Formats: sequence, C-alpha cells, structure tokens
Amino acid sequence: MSPEALSRLARWCVTLLIHRRTRDDFAAAKSETDPAKVAELMAKGREELEVIRRQATISSMYDMGGRKHVMELQDRPSA
Repeated sequence: MSPEALSRLARWCVTLLIHRRTRDDFAAAKSETDPAKVAELMAKGREELEVIRRQATISSMYDMGGRKHVMELQDRPSA
C-alpha cells in the first residue's frame, strides 16, 4: 500500500472512530433527564470536541502531500 493510501486510511479510521464514539455517546445519554447529569455530559462533549479539533490541527501540520518523512527514507535495521 502506498504511503498516500496509508495516510488516507489513517484519516478515514480516525474519522470513523470519531463518528462512532459520538453516535454511541449520544445514544447512551438519550434518555438522561437529570439537569446536572445533562450539564456534565455537555461539558464532557465540549472537551471531546476540543480534543478532536486539536487532533485535526496537528494532523494537518504533518500532511506532506504524499512525500515520505525522513524516518521513512532511512533504512531500518532488521529485527
């Protein structure tokens, strides 16, 4: 698999994980009626959103347009 394909796969897997976790969290909290618990869940959701935003920013910094990183260019010793 090419490095570009692996990069796309990694981005797709992260996106899939985020969608699944969000959907599961909403489904689990769907029947919650306690205002304090709802506020706690909303705060947790906002924290998770900030983590996702940071991860997206970091990931975009390392997008090299299909070029290999320095570590990928060096020969690796066999184990």
